[in-house]
Amino acid sequence: MNVNQFKFKTEGYEPFLDFLKGCCILFVIGSHCLPAQQYILYPIWGQMAVPLFLLIQSFHVFKKEDVSLDKKSFVKLVNRILLPFFLVTSVAFLLKMIQEGGFTYNLLKQTIVSGGIGPGSYYPWLYLQFFLLLPIVFLFINKFSMNLLLSGIIFILISELLELLCWYININDAYYRLLCIRYIFLIYLGLVWAKIGVKINKMIVTLSIISLIFIFIFAYTDIKLEPFFFDNDWKIFHWISYFYPAFLLVWGLNWLYTRLSKRMKDAFVLLGKYSWEIFLMQMFVLSFLPLEKFLLLGNKYLMLVLFVFISFVLSIYPVILYKKYV
Repeated sequence: MNVNQFKFKTEGYEPFLDFLKGCCILFVIGSHCLPAQQYILYPIWGQMAVPLFLLIQSFHVFKKEDVSLDKKSFVKLVNRILLPFFLVTSVAFLLKMIQEGGFTYNLLKQTIVSGGIGPGSYYPWLYLQFFLLLPIVFLFINKFSMNLLLSGIIFILISELLELLCWYININDAYYRLLCIRYIFLIYLGLVWAKIGVKINKMIVTLSIISLIFIFIFAYTDIKLEPFFFDNDWKIFHWISYFYPAFLLVWGLNWLYTRLSKRMKDAFVLLGKYSWEIFLMQMFVLSFLPLEKFLLLGNKYLMLVLFVFISFVLSIYPVILYKKYV
C-alpha cells in the first residue's frame, strides 16, 4: 500500500468517511463554543469542518456512474435533511416566542434572515444548493468528457469570477452567509477524490502549503486581497484555501485513523453516522445555553471549561441515547 495515496471506496460502505464526519462534527461544536480559537490554530483544522462535509457530499455524487434529480432523491432529501431541520427550527422558534413573551416580527425576520435558529443554521441551505448543483455539474462534465486539469481550470475561473462579483456588488453578509458561492471549488475537489483519491506528491504538498499561507493571511493578518478574494466575516473560505483540507488534512486524519484502536475508530464512526442529528442538536442546545449564566460560578476558567463540556455533552449524548433506545 502506498502511504502517500489512498482512494475512497466507490462501491459499498466506506467507514473512513464516517470517521471523517465524526471528526468534523466535533470541530463544528468546538467552533461554536471554544474560546480563543485563534490561539489554538483552529482556523487550520477546526474551521475546516464545513468544507470537508461539502467535499464528502460532492464525492458521493461523483463516485456514481449516473446521477439525476429524481423523485427518490428529493424524498430522501426532505425526510433525512429538511424535515428534521424545520422541526428543530420550529421548536426553537416556539421556545424563543415564550422567552420573549409572544410572537414578534423581529424574531420572525431574524429567523428567516439567519436561515434558522442557532449556530450553523446556514449549513442546511448550503447542503440544499449543493444537492441541486452537483447533478448539473456531473452531467456537464460527462457530456463534454472534461479531464481533471480542464475541470480544475474552469472551476478556478468560476470561483474567481464569483469573488470579483461579490466584491463589485459588495454583497450583504446575511445573503453571502446563506449562499454556497464561497464553497463552489469544493465540487471540483470532490471530483478529484472520486477519480484519484487523496494523493500526496510535490504538487499537492505545494498547493497545500499555498493554501495554508493564504489561510494564515486571511485569519491572522489585516491584509486585504480584494478584489481577488472578497473580504468579509467568512474571510478564510476561498477556493485557494481548500487544497490543504482536501488533501493534507485528510491525509493526516487517515494516518490517525489507521493507528487508532478499533474502539476509538468505532466511536468516531458512530459520531459520523449521527453527525446530522448532532449538528441539529448543537444548533438547538447552543441557542438556549447562554455563556453568561456560567458567570455565577465566579471563576472564569471554570466557567469556560464547564460551558464547553456541557455544550459537547448536550449536543451529543441525547442523540446517542435516542438512536440507541428509541
